[in-house]
Order: sequence, then structure tokens, then C-alpha cells
Amino acid sequence: MNRKLFIFLCTLGLLVFTKSTVWSQNTRVAKTPADPQRNAQWKPDKGKYYFSHALIYEFEKKTDQTKGELWVFIDPVTGTMCFQRESSFGLTDEMNEAIVAFPSGKMIACGQDEHGKNVKTTFMNSAVTPHPDDIKFQKDNFREQCSPTGRTRKEFGWGSAEYTLSYIKTNEKTNLWLATVPFNVYPLYTFDEWEGDAQLPVALSFSYVLGPRQLITELNDPYVTLKLVAYESNPYYLDLSKYK
Repeated sequence: MNRKLFIFLCTLGLLVFTKSTVWSQNTRVAKTPADPQRNAQWKPDKGKYYFSHALIYEFEKKTDQTKGELWVFIDPVTGTMCFQRESSFGLTDEMNEAIVAFPSGKMIACGQDEHGKNVKTTFMNSAVTPHPDDIKFQKDNFREQCSPTGRTRKEFGWGSAEYTLSYIKTNEKTNLWLATVPFNVYPLYTFDEWEGDAQLPVALSFSYVLGPRQLITELNDPYVTLKLVAYESNPYYLDLSKYK
């Protein structure tokens, strides 16, 4: 083959590969269509929230073989999430019945106080909105610690890819499947960092290494297995106007 032709073809191949890689990292994911009931019942100014979908995970803790489910209700339009005591944080918080977590970092916890009075409290979780230095730190961590296996699949309409997350200090590894989603997942990843008592049954504190659109759909490490078994229409209505 002519040397100039060979160099041209190699350069063309590199350009195509580079363009494909950049495209895959910046692909826009279509949002879930709004539930017709959502527009009628989503009235934040009046304290009324309608979560049309739910992320449902199944998990098993390997240390004691504890099995369970973790539900996260979500408004796909805004990415606002709702965590219930019964299906999310359990008895780690006996006062609050539900906690709403916004992509802005705002959180509203509602429940009953020791006198049985309906109360709500507003917090700010700054970890949901990282500073530019933190974003750079996250991207560097992902590049250095997460290695793609080359395996991909479709999950709930999202493109998903498998990675191996390596922990430098312990030499342990975590197998992750990550889906690119149209909403911010940091309200989930940073939930355990809020000011209250509620904690998730499985630690998902991955904002230091994963981006805000990288949703874990499967996780397997020496301590726990977790898998997203459903992302489905499962409406949940919350009226905060009855809480003071």
C-alpha cells in the first residue's frame, strides 16, 4: 500500500474513533414522557408533588445475607426524588415519613414529632451541587479508577456499559453497570450526607467518582450486590401542605 494512503487512512480512522468517543460521552438521552396526571397534580408552590415513576433496586448484603428492596420515587420531568420510610430508609429515621430531594440540593423532610404533630423541615445538601474543583476531581477519579470492560446493553431504554472500579489503597474491585440517564442522580448518591438521621440500606456514595447522569443499574463487590430490577410507572402523591 502507498505510504501516503496508509497514513491518510490511519488518520481518518483516528478522527472517526475520536468523534465517536466524544459523541458517546455527550449523547442526550430522551426524557421519560410526562404522566398526564403529573401536570395536574405537580404544584410545588402549594406543597403538592406527584412522582410518576419509581426506581426499584434489589440488594443483598454478603456479610449477613440480608436481602431487601430500595425504592426511589422520581419525577422524570425535574429529576426530583422522594424517599419513603417504608421503602427507602426504614427505621434509621423514626420521625420522618418521607424526604423529598431536589436536583438543586434542597431537601424537605416531613413526618410527626414526639407530640404527634405533622412537621416538615427544609435542608440544603451541598454535595448535590459540587464545586468546579470537585467536578474535576470526580472526572479524574473516574478516568483513573474506572476501566470499561467493553460490555454494553440496553436497560429500561437507556444505554448501559460495564466498568470495573478499582480501589487503589485496598486493591478491592467493584463491578458496575452504569446507564446514562436524563436526570441528575446525585440526590440519590448523596442522600446519606444530609443533616438528618435517615440512611439508605445500601451505601451509594459514588458522587466522588461517578457523574450526575451515570446511574448504577448493577453493583457487585465483596460486601453487597445490588441490581435495578425496575424503572416503571408507579405513581406516588405527596401533599406537604398538611405539614407545618
